[in-house]
Amino acid sequence: MVSVIIPNYNHALFLGERLNTVFLQTYQDFEVIILDDHSTDNSLEVLQPYATYPKVSHLVVNEINSGSPFEQWKRGVSLAKGEWIWIAESDDVADLTFLERMMQAVADHPTVGLAYSHLRWIDAAGKTLGVDQVDGAKHYYTGKQFAVQKLLYTTTIYNVSSCVFRRDAFLQVDSSFFETMRCSGDYGFYAQMAQVTDVLEVMEVLTGYRQHASNTSRQMMKVGVSCQEDLAVLNLICDKYNIPQSKYAKFWARMQTSHHLPWSIRSQILKAYWKKHPRIVLWSFYYLIYNLLRRIWRNLKR
Repeated sequence: MVSVIIPNYNHALFLGERLNTVFLQTYQDFEVIILDDHSTDNSLEVLQPYATYPKVSHLVVNEINSGSPFEQWKRGVSLAKGEWIWIAESDDVADLTFLERMMQAVADHPTVGLAYSHLRWIDAAGKTLGVDQVDGAKHYYTGKQFAVQKLLYTTTIYNVSSCVFRRDAFLQVDSSFFETMRCSGDYGFYAQMAQVTDVLEVMEVLTGYRQHASNTSRQMMKVGVSCQEDLAVLNLICDKYNIPQSKYAKFWARMQTSHHLPWSIRSQILKAYWKKHPRIVLWSFYYLIYNLLRRIWRNLKR
């Protein structure tokens, strides 16, 4: 059985579509756990009728906002009875064959405790903004291979709604590492899961990752926090597998300098990098100067 955890906060506008793409799955061996984190919109009006659905085992409404979606993940897992967990974010959607395809995939790989599909990006109205390039293949990784090949620079799992994972593997990780994060808890979660289990990548587009005003502005506002939390995850991976700085410093610096950050935030991040990974700072200055010169050259050509 799969336990489907639906954490919600102020997504009344999208809840109906999300719940339909869960309850109408072609794979029906699942329970649904709905968690509302003290929403201030009319989410409860949408959710209450579902409390009596046969598939719904819990509808939990927080009296006080937890302040962390990752705490909600942990709470949902604590209530779950299923062998597998699917965290179906309340503003996303899924192909109706998502669970069927994922359960078929993991059945052939008994050592896998984390599996993910690919996705399409959608806007508030559900219109497709972009689609992952896929070939239908399945790629198996040991935990170390996944961490080094897929997580070292940034996570390649863009959205937790595209994942399923074993409950017993989740219980082996120290959730205090990621549940206190504001932005990068999912990245930290994948890095920790890679330490305890193998991973399967299903190269099929099976979920829709919603982009809308509230989540986009929230991430823009927290981009500085996100960069610093990403560094903590990077340290975790590099320390675990004894990865030298030369393996990642250049790429990481290029990625970080691509962000349009205020200098006050950028300086804080560079100071944090300098203490742990000085090469990142050196490469960062290289790319800052390189990007500046390239911009000047483009302006001159005009």
